[in-house]
Amino acid sequence: MISNQKLLKSRKRGTGARLDVNKQDCVITIKIGTSLDLRLNDIFMKAIRHAQGSIRNRIVVDLEKTHRIFDSGLALLMLLNIRSWRKSCKVLIINCSPDLEQRIEQGLTPGMFNLSQRKQYPGSQGAIEQH
Repeated sequence: MISNQKLLKSRKRGTGARLDVNKQDCVITIKIGTSLDLRLNDIFMKAIRHAQGSIRNRIVVDLEKTHRIFDSGLALLMLLNIRSWRKSCKVLIINCSPDLEQRIEQGLTPGMFNLSQRKQYPGSQGAIEQH
């Protein structure tokens, strides 16, 4: 029997990425490996599908192990932002290094994520919140 805490864990081979769905807390976590790129499309789409269940859902993108964000990775963040907004779901980017924060800020539409607002979450150094 699957526990109530974690109902789904999914990995994308060769990317180091993982998707965790916590139904109890309404949190969907995408843990990115060393690179955020188009190979992670399946994981992002699964996260969007899981977000359909409740308006309380929150999607967390954890960049703790990420060193590079490609243009296709920025496109995935934009897609996630648009799709989650339609579902009234909040997106949060955590453990973002200053270099990655600058890449996101320069690569995406200004105002898509509020880069100046910081929040502390367990295991995070800071967060970029969806505007």
